[in-house]
Amino acid sequence: MISPLLLSLVSAAALLGLAGTPHCLAMCAAPCAAAQRAAGGGPAAALGWQLGRGMVYTLAGAVAASGAAPLQALSGAQGVLRPIFLLMHLATLALGLWLLLAGRWPAVLEAGLEALSQGLRRRLQALKPAARVIWLQPAAAGGPAGVSAPACGGAASRLTRGALLGSGWILLPCGLLASALILAVQAPGPAAGAAVMAAFALGSGGGLALLPLLQRSGAGQPRVWAQRLALRLAGAALLASGAWLVWQGGHFPGRDLC
Repeated sequence: MISPLLLSLVSAAALLGLAGTPHCLAMCAAPCAAAQRAAGGGPAAALGWQLGRGMVYTLAGAVAASGAAPLQALSGAQGVLRPIFLLMHLATLALGLWLLLAGRWPAVLEAGLEALSQGLRRRLQALKPAARVIWLQPAAAGGPAGVSAPACGGAASRLTRGALLGSGWILLPCGLLASALILAVQAPGPAAGAAVMAAFALGSGGGLALLPLLQRSGAGQPRVWAQRLALRLAGAALLASGAWLVWQGGHFPGRDLC
């Protein structure tokens, strides 16, 4: 039977992904399209990208939740651990309230994400020459030099390359992803953490699956008001989850510790 805590976290993660669809389309439209083109384009590349992204998000959820597992053995430290987990839940509550009221990320979080983004961009630029050597196939006899592997690969090749590119999406600094991981940390065990992040991947992936249709229809990126609305809805999901967790009295994996 699914525990009320897990049901609340999974529901909040799924709603967070759904509510963040306009934000994801605005922030990830260009890199998503570029990644799928690099994988060869078409349904196979798009499916591979979604599968790779979902699997890595699920693994990240399990890893995040497993950090709390050793605390289950510390039954004698309940007086110290309970306030720590209560502070974590209050932080979730505060972040959700901020997003709901302001419709934007806190300046400190935005600055941190921007710093991470710049550092990641520098590292990717340093790896670019090696990536080209791995990604590009030698030119066919009589053909043009520098023909990329996706251009001449079949559906299985595009699926594989899409999955590889999608698996790297966990490295992109994203506030919504960070919020989902905050929920996963509070899950009762690695399997539950994986379920939380899988729900987030499904919720957000549905909107990103519409990207090719939007591009073909010529639709532009969501406007500022749509992005703010998405963040407010995401904040409402975090607020509801945080309020439920605080109401439970700082519940965390290993209820006997509370």
